[in-house]
Amino acid sequence: MYVGIGSEKGKKVSDEDAFSYACERINNGTEREQEAFMQIMKETESFYMAVISVVLWYFSGNWVYEEVDP
Repeated sequence: MYVGIGSEKGKKVSDEDAFSYACERINNGTEREQEAFMQIMKETESFYMAVISVVLWYFSGNWVYEEVDP
């Protein structure tokens, strides 16, 4: 689970929702974010790797990852 800090404080995003959350935020975000997203999509070898790369990139800022017990 990704937990927001700083300007994202109070937000929590499950692993399952991370990619769709990131895509929604990027879609409504800045042109720079959208360009970075497109670059990731162009440079990755598979859709699976693109998803992982987008999630890692998007949640590398004001987010921390916390393990959740099943």
